[in-house]
Parts: sequence; C-alpha cells; structure tokens
Amino acid sequence: MHVETSGDTYGFADFGFGTCTLHAHPHGLVIELDVSEPRALKRAQQALTRDIERFGRRDALTVTWGP
Repeated sequence: MHVETSGDTYGFADFGFGTCTLHAHPHGLVIELDVSEPRALKRAQQALTRDIERFGRRDALTVTWGP
C-alpha cells in the first residue's frame, strides 16, 4: 500500500485494487474511492467505515456513503 499526505487536509492511499482520496473540511471528511470492480468498492467502504468509526468513537464519528 502506498500512502501520501499533505498538511492536515489531504490524504491519498493506493490499495492495489483501487485508490482512496481524503479531503478534510471544517465540517467533515470527504472520502473518494476509485476501484476496479463493485465487490472491491463494497469491501473498501466496509473497511474504511469500520476503522473511521472505531478510531472516532470518542467523537461519535459516523460514515455516510453517497453515490
């Protein structure tokens, strides 16, 4: 896996089966996934949701996915 960050507001990860770009804003975090197949999208969404909600439990973080 290849990961890059820039300051406190941008992150990028290449998982091999797709990429994830993160943009932090004052009112939330925008996550964009680009994957090669639908199964990979679902798997990546589940893993990111699980990890973000676990790490952000104290702050009551939740993840909502859009189209």
